[in-house]
Amino acid sequence: MLLVPACAALVIAISSPADVSPTLVDHVFDETNAIWNKAGVTLVRQLGDEASGAPLAALDIVIGHQRGSIDGPNAALGWIEFDDGQPQAGLYLSYENALTLLESARGVVGLVSQMPILERETYLGRALGRALAHEIGHYLLAAKTHTASGLMKANFTAAELFMPEKRQFAISNAQGTIARAHVDRMPLVASARSGSSSPTSRQPASQPPATARWPGPIPH
Repeated sequence: MLLVPACAALVIAISSPADVSPTLVDHVFDETNAIWNKAGVTLVRQLGDEASGAPLAALDIVIGHQRGSIDGPNAALGWIEFDDGQPQAGLYLSYENALTLLESARGVVGLVSQMPILERETYLGRALGRALAHEIGHYLLAAKTHTASGLMKANFTAAELFMPEKRQFAISNAQGTIARAHVDRMPLVASARSGSSSPTSRQPASQPPATARWPGPIPH
């Protein structure tokens, strides 16, 4: 019998500039949620503020145009700051790096200039959503280290990031257990489940120092 782990709710807040469409943000969130759902962690987006009864977000995520400190094919799609060995609650996703990777992956996805908007956002949503899932892994596992395979692998090909198949982003049973335990220790889980009022989220972080970061994809 396949046992499905009980879901733990992780509340996140996502902010983005006006030129990043809400539908793309939705794609990013849905992709990340689909990956973590299999490990028994459900992401809940913070919508509203204290007056609306929105629970406090555990993670502030920014989707923006900053490229980070590494340029070229190894540019990171996302990164997280560690302070004294502990992951901080601000994650950054680079829309610019994802778009550059998409444009360079014509052998995998075709010509971006000929894509309808929905197709382009689907590809970008997959890549950024998978990058976000990886960075959330660093946060929930409280570790900078990478694994040889699965979600916490250091590098992914363009095909792995843009194609529909998700098996390359699997979360092990041990990782899932650690992640659920981390979420369950958060005091805001109860308010997320009950809908009770909590303080508003912290202001979203700008680009954090790249003290612990995913090196990013190596497109082939």
